[in-house]
Amino acid sequence: MKNTPLSELRKKQNAYFRKIGIVKPGRRKKSTIEYIVERTYEALPKSLKEYIDDKDQIVSVITNTIIQSGNAGQMNPYEALKQFAQYRRKKSGDNTKAYIYRRFKEEATSVYNKYNTYVYRLGYSSARYFMENATISQEGSLITATLELPAKTSGIAYEELYIEYDFSGQFLDAQMY
Repeated sequence: MKNTPLSELRKKQNAYFRKIGIVKPGRRKKSTIEYIVERTYEALPKSLKEYIDDKDQIVSVITNTIIQSGNAGQMNPYEALKQFAQYRRKKSGDNTKAYIYRRFKEEATSVYNKYNTYVYRLGYSSARYFMENATISQEGSLITATLELPAKTSGIAYEELYIEYDFSGQFLDAQMY
């Protein structure tokens, strides 16, 4: 990346910072590098930003790493932030939740349709509600997802969605109680 002045960087859109590439300190001030890293953070997808708890700390760490590595360093701040967020996402178990939800949607369509309709009529997004409220437990190759469903005042009310998925046999069982 060429040495663009800070005044020009402020005019750029977030898409520019996604494709910024390797940042070398060169003759740049620390404030300019810090600005680049902050804007790069803003360019991250919303789904990854939620896994970065302390924005200021991670911006500071990446800025200092770029400065300390000098011109010999090869650091792309967008890729560094993206990998950090993906690592945190992986450790949180959300990848497993997303995988179970996707398989549930594809394989148990009748139960999924019932769940989707039930949750939608109560004003929730079925995917978002599942990702935020499901609890996952694992015993060997068997993964169990339980989800407390929101209360309904009239009509048929369900209390829980229960999904079992066996990785070894690729078997899925889903039920609403």
